Amino acid sequence: MKKYDPDIFLQLVREHLEESEALGDEAQTIHEKQLALVKKVHELRGLDNEVMQTSLKAYWAAQEKVSHSGAFDTYTLARSSREDLTKARNEARNHLWSTEGISDEQHDRLIEEFDWYEIGDTEIAEQSPATRRQEILDDARWHADSESEAHKWLQENEEHVGSDTCEWNLREYDIHFLFTCYAIALTTTLWREHLANQEVDAA
Repeated sequence: MKKYDPDIFLQLVREHLEESEALGDEAQTIHEKQLALVKKVHELRGLDNEVMQTSLKAYWAAQEKVSHSGAFDTYTLARSSREDLTKARNEARNHLWSTEGISDEQHDRLIEEFDWYEIGDTEIAEQSPATRRQEILDDARWHADSESEAHKWLQENEEHVGSDTCEWNLREYDIHFLFTCYAIALTTTLWREHLANQEVDAA
């Protein structure tokens, strides 16, 4: 009666990603606010967009080095080297969020307008949640041809879609089954109308 439907698979993946804390709509809103705040901070410091982009790239590069350093054991990457990378990352972050040249009054307005203490001076992902979400969905689309392949993709991507995907129902009523149901319903209706007409004629 039912068969695998790739559209259901992709819709469930899309819905889960949109509700995700790290990749969902709320995360995208925070990401956009962070970039808007950084831009405003640089404007108030008298720095143009080019300087801001340079600061962001330096921060993202430093952040990536720290992230990659976690993949090495202590024998591969000396403790001092790891500390140097972390220090460089912190310096890049401080430079990005520096309020040098900004008055207390301007700073207070930034706090009120952008909710500084919630989104300011925190990690800004180089890739927006919306972009990352679309990449994951595109990858899922490449594995949507069969039910077995879809379930395998879900298992391999638990970090994005969770571990309870085995409970997801990826099937929908088969078109032939639906057509049969429709045909039975129509036949029943026509037969009842036929009987009713016979009763009218007999009267």
